[in-house]
Amino acid sequence: MDDMFARWLPRARWLPRATVAVLALAGSASSQTSPPSTVYIRGLAPRRAVLRVGRPEPLIAIVKALAPTAPGLHLQLTLPDGVQVLGDPQPDLPSLDAGQIARVRWRLQATAPTAGQIVAHVVDTDGARLGQKGYAAAFEPQPQAPTAGDVPSPRPVPTEHLVLAHYCPLWKYGAHSKGWDTIEPWPERRPAIGYYDEGDPVVADWHIRFALEHGVSGFVFTWDKIWLDPAVGNSPGVGLDAFLQARFVDRFQFCINWADQYYASSREELLDRILPFWLERLFTHPSYVVIDNRPLLFICHPEELEKWLGGAAATRATFEELRARCVARGFDGLTIIGCVPTAERRRLQALADTGYDASSAYILWADLWRQAGRDVEGIPTFSHAASMAAHGEVLAAKRRDGPLPDLVTVQMGWDPRPWHDRATTYYMAEPKVAPFERACRAAKRLVDASDDPLAGRIVVLDNWNEFGEGHFLEPTAGHGFSVLDAVRRVFAPTAKPCQHLLPEDLGLANPERVFAQCQGTLHDPYHRPRAVRDDLVAWWSFDRDDGPVCHDSSAGDFRAYKHEIDTVPRGFAGRAMRPGPGGHAVFAIDELLYPQAGFTVEFWYRSDVAQDNAFVLNTAAEPNTGYGVAMRNGRLALFVNWSQLAETPDPAPLGRWTHVAARSDGQTLSIYVDGELAVAVPNGQPVRAASKGWGCIGAYAPGRCEHFAGALDELKIHARPLAAAEIRRAAAL
Repeated sequence: MDDMFARWLPRARWLPRATVAVLALAGSASSQTSPPSTVYIRGLAPRRAVLRVGRPEPLIAIVKALAPTAPGLHLQLTLPDGVQVLGDPQPDLPSLDAGQIARVRWRLQATAPTAGQIVAHVVDTDGARLGQKGYAAAFEPQPQAPTAGDVPSPRPVPTEHLVLAHYCPLWKYGAHSKGWDTIEPWPERRPAIGYYDEGDPVVADWHIRFALEHGVSGFVFTWDKIWLDPAVGNSPGVGLDAFLQARFVDRFQFCINWADQYYASSREELLDRILPFWLERLFTHPSYVVIDNRPLLFICHPEELEKWLGGAAATRATFEELRARCVARGFDGLTIIGCVPTAERRRLQALADTGYDASSAYILWADLWRQAGRDVEGIPTFSHAASMAAHGEVLAAKRRDGPLPDLVTVQMGWDPRPWHDRATTYYMAEPKVAPFERACRAAKRLVDASDDPLAGRIVVLDNWNEFGEGHFLEPTAGHGFSVLDAVRRVFAPTAKPCQHLLPEDLGLANPERVFAQCQGTLHDPYHRPRAVRDDLVAWWSFDRDDGPVCHDSSAGDFRAYKHEIDTVPRGFAGRAMRPGPGGHAVFAIDELLYPQAGFTVEFWYRSDVAQDNAFVLNTAAEPNTGYGVAMRNGRLALFVNWSQLAETPDPAPLGRWTHVAARSDGQTLSIYVDGELAVAVPNGQPVRAASKGWGCIGAYAPGRCEHFAGALDELKIHARPLAAAEIRRAAAL
């Protein structure tokens, strides 16, 4: 891809050479039949993390085609005694193309407490079973719990250690380019409290309750310096901002893992901008983890930090200055912990040479390629049990050979297929709770054997909620509370049994209102056909102020879901929209957005500031597809397929309403400003259609800070290149 577009693309989180799976730890039982079929059941899980007697319980199967499927396939269930299907017990499977998935749903009901294996089978017209998947289900009695008006107070359990869990803040709508929409096709990963919005303090209260009642005393929040940007509100960070407003924050602890060292900064920014923020907003908070009067600071990528600080000596000097400034604020210093995923001596020694106080890890890596297998899609797999044992060897080697104290990390799994699909490097197959529990016990023995004030006290668990990478402790539909129960057994062995309560058990709603609104806005149009009338694909006038929805006045019905968007009462014609910090509106991708004969994007804007990488519209939902219009280097720009670019030679007009028409006819990209041709460049490519994802108004994509700073009105997509005379007439309105 051309370098000039690189900074417009979403930032990729660092991934190790390795990758690991967590499907149904409570019991993902059976596998596919042999030889492989053209279809297999990728996932099977209930909708809820706790199943109740007498209550209808949805069960969801995800079926994926490896090749085009024949008609007539259907699914059957084998159920434990006392469990029945409400409705059609053998739903038909639609015909699928290779790579497509289908969701199949049942409703189950148990008449009495029971436990056993639920197995789903794919069956052909001859009754032959082509594949199967199991789930270990347990139906529990209805709890004797009174209706609550709020999240009940947690009942912490006693522990001998400070048990911290890494926390991955990706689950506030608009804060990440993927988010829950990528997780939803993996029903076993649905959180017990639903697809929640991390901006809601109620979510933090539920997390604190679940954690404290299972022996987890605090979170290590992943933190990026991007959250200091005024464009995203100068906030403590997604997840962390809501946590600091939680009712139970005074009963829990937290610290941060600074993670964006891949985006170069400077010593001056660290000392004069980042550290003051940490001191004012985080380190001095009563719940921040402070040991021996020193705040704990994890560094996720020490080698990258060393690069942009200028080497080992410069890093050590910078760390000493950080500590000195913490002393000036009343601390006795700052404990800096470097994350290293292996026991490689060179890397551990580098931490000591650059002034770190201890080592730890965000994830662990052990080379098991000689033992690797492959799943039905050809993706490499590691044994979960072998991986857990190998991780224990890594931790023991770090303790034995490392020059610094090591804060042991126990990683419960790894499976980034939601993020990477067939491009996944590997994942851990057939994960179970027992190997994870053994890994916790081995880690506890290492901690108990140390008299170091850090390494002999702290245990780090990875991760509370990294659903995309597949390592999470948080209760989910697939493994219920089983992973947290293992943590409780190991680190709180004297604790009494815990009652697992969900919001529904207490008469409370799941805190997933934002996701539900977004799904209702974006997916509803799929139930009726879209159309192009009068060559108009979409027309957002922004005149209707209907809560979270930007309505489309065309027959295309590309309703967009708003995030942090204000309505301007006086736009160019009626009302207008103005994205706030990080604001945007997303709409569902459809082939109608990509007319092969050419297109025109037409709109009015008003802005008072020159902008860079500020998108008005983006339909490039996948690499090398789509088109978009943005302000780039203070000028107006149109791109097609990420390989063709037109940019006006003069700066974009400011301080007044300006009409823009950006068009492609398959031979030329053109931009008209106030009806006059501003630029035209050759382009021999028709626009390539994206097959999935979201289009975006007012920003490149959810989770990006490059929002358009100003007001937008009368945004239209035409299914043809408008003639120059038509553009002049539209601009003369």
